[in-house]
Amino acid sequence: MVESLLGIARPHLLLDAVHSWSADVQLYVAVGARIVIGLLLFVAAPSCGLPRFTRVLGVIVFLVGIVFAFIGASRLESMVQCVSAQPNWTIQLLYALATILGAILAYSGSSHRTKSDA
Repeated sequence: MVESLLGIARPHLLLDAVHSWSADVQLYVAVGARIVIGLLLFVAAPSCGLPRFTRVLGVIVFLVGIVFAFIGASRLESMVQCVSAQPNWTIQLLYALATILGAILAYSGSSHRTKSDA
């Protein structure tokens, strides 16, 4: 969530940092992070307050990581450039949506289920 809040305050800061990476590094980070985060969400889902939401989100994030692996580094780099070319308010909106999603996940992770909840 901190990354998203930083993105709202300074929208192009993180995108400029990603632009400094080579296309291959962008691909490895995007694929690796999505696969690991997707698996973590999926595995952690049963103990969360919103298990279905967390499990579905984990599957989606994992599948996006697989798709990114197949689209390749050059196409991923062009996607980053396309997002970077958007006006500040559009990028801030994307970061705001990421902040909301992060808040929902934080709430879900902090809500412990008991056997009577299941």
